[in-house]
Amino acid sequence: GPGEFFERYRYDVQGINMVVGPGRWWLGTATAGVTGGTGRAYWNSSHTQLSDVLFFGGEAHTRSPSAGIFPFQPWSSLIGGRKSDTAFTIVTPGFADCNCNGIEDVQDIVDLTSSDCNANAIPDECDDDCNGNLFPDECDIANSASIDCQDNGVPDECDIFLGHSPDSNADDIPDECCETLDPPLPEATIVPKNRVITLRPTNHPGKRMALAVELASLQHPNPPNAPSFPPQSFSAYEGTLRWVGPPVNYVDPTNPPTPFTAARLQCQPFVMDWSTISVLHLYGPEVMPSSIYEVYAVEEDCVLAGDQPPATPRLTIATARWGDVVSPFNPPSTIPQPSSLDITALVNKFKGLQGSPPVWSAKLQPAVINIGALINALDISNDVDAFKGKAYPYNGMSACPP
Repeated sequence: GPGEFFERYRYDVQGINMVVGPGRWWLGTATAGVTGGTGRAYWNSSHTQLSDVLFFGGEAHTRSPSAGIFPFQPWSSLIGGRKSDTAFTIVTPGFADCNCNGIEDVQDIVDLTSSDCNANAIPDECDDDCNGNLFPDECDIANSASIDCQDNGVPDECDIFLGHSPDSNADDIPDECCETLDPPLPEATIVPKNRVITLRPTNHPGKRMALAVELASLQHPNPPNAPSFPPQSFSAYEGTLRWVGPPVNYVDPTNPPTPFTAARLQCQPFVMDWSTISVLHLYGPEVMPSSIYEVYAVEEDCVLAGDQPPATPRLTIATARWGDVVSPFNPPSTIPQPSSLDITALVNKFKGLQGSPPVWSAKLQPAVINIGALINALDISNDVDAFKGKAYPYNGMSACPP
């Protein structure tokens, strides 16, 4: 096709008389008749990028034993100026001689004049070699010298160069090649929270990725609420996806002041190297009590391709019952929760007493919590209502655009 070079098709060219302008050029279309007939080659493709093209390490090459040019030579060393086309004569032997040395290809292989790494009875120098490293593409892939993530028989670097595969982030990996990543790690000591989920994204150093959060189960209190205070239904949002947004650094001012990092959930993926953050707290209207979230990592190429690898491993995180901010938590405890201990803990947090729960555990309101704000009377009032058995009162949910 246009812009491609298949080195298997090599011909002895007579009467080379071609002139080209600046840049690198190669033959784009050739026609030829029978043996001894005359064909015409038309210059209809060019390459002027600063980086070398892949064909033969820089530009198209030719050889013409009949004109005294025995090894392959780059066009630029043979020609100058420009001519729209050129006449040439095709001379074919009575046997397979792809490298035009006058010896049958099979004999070249037997005599070790040519190698045949893929045992296809074709000298390696005649096999497809899109990256110009003088080894057949098939052998490059088999020997792991080149990667072929799509299993299409073409090295990835050639798919990218020839425009068959996009590489939006220029990491030399086709965008469609999704790498399966392990999910973030759970927090070292798991403490259920009402309006926050916590994880450790430290297990992929140097890897740019997005963190996805599936809203697996929303507001299903266990044990159930009293019949007079049924929970809101968020079933329309269950199974939908949110992404972790940009991280922001905060300080919990309670004595002693404690720095922490948090990120709000959003509809669009945000890509970065998350491993620089030791502990990450996630919040938003989607994070609510008595709910379950499935968190997984999506490598940048997968994000760019709008895809994700199948069977992506996930981290499951559950939130606490409404108003249950300190241990014991129900479940697994069978003691009714929240209790007076939870209300006392929030009062102590409001007073700024040492040993009170951190802000990411204590903050209960509003629908979108201000995770960097101090606890106030409304948080305590919410916990009192929860102690009375009232249902979680906030919504604030909205669907992401398709």
